[in-house]
Amino acid sequence: MSTIRGWAEADRFPGAYKLPGDPKHAAWRIPESAVMGCTEQLRPKPRAEEARGVKISPGADTGARPRRPRADGTPADLSAWRKLKR
Repeated sequence: MSTIRGWAEADRFPGAYKLPGDPKHAAWRIPESAVMGCTEQLRPKPRAEEARGVKISPGADTGARPRRPRADGTPADLSAWRKLKR
């Protein structure tokens, strides 16, 4: 069953009606105003900060962290695993 058909059968669209015909393949007519009302309900509500106009600034960390050197100060060789013999 499709989602929209299920919603129409559950009366989530005021004024929607099913066209006569084969009950298994009958088409629904849904008013545009009902669709607009349903999509408005599905739209996420603004967070409290956004409703008050408060902006939350992103953290200062914007990228990947630099590689840490080994204990002896030499950089790690990330391709060393390719040099291992089986």
